[in-house]
Amino acid sequence: MAELDLAARIARLEAIEAIKQLKARYFEHCDRNYESEAITALFARDGGFEAGKFGSHQGRDQVRAFFSTISGQLVFAAHFGMNPIIDVEDADHATGRWRLLEPTATPVDGKKEAFWLVGAYDDRYIRVGGVWLFQWMKLHINFHEPHRGSWAETAVP
Repeated sequence: MAELDLAARIARLEAIEAIKQLKARYFEHCDRNYESEAITALFARDGGFEAGKFGSHQGRDQVRAFFSTISGQLVFAAHFGMNPIIDVEDADHATGRWRLLEPTATPVDGKKEAFWLVGAYDDRYIRVGGVWLFQWMKLHINFHEPHRGSWAETAVP
């Protein structure tokens, strides 16, 4: 019995680590000018993304379309995802919550302006063919406001 308990505990920890790596890859692709194909590959076929003023996007085609255009609104972004709380429900389903701190540069009146975005992600994950993917990602934006002072002109995408 103790062996089964240990095996289950290890499987849970492996799932949590795989999900952390999934989210880290998502942040990395976002920070590389929103690599839409790579981001889309992290979602289940019927997966989706929702982010307040940035809309709701269901299925890989809509997810790809969103991420292929967002770099026009956020010309620089550095995603700092932190404080993960991941709950593994069973071998193929999990949920997660992350906080987000994101300095961005956004075009305003023809020039880049520095902004701060703070929010929280509520994610649902699904394991397909042994690989963890996003089933649904929802970003609740607490604020996206101008930075007083400027680093936007020196930010490199």
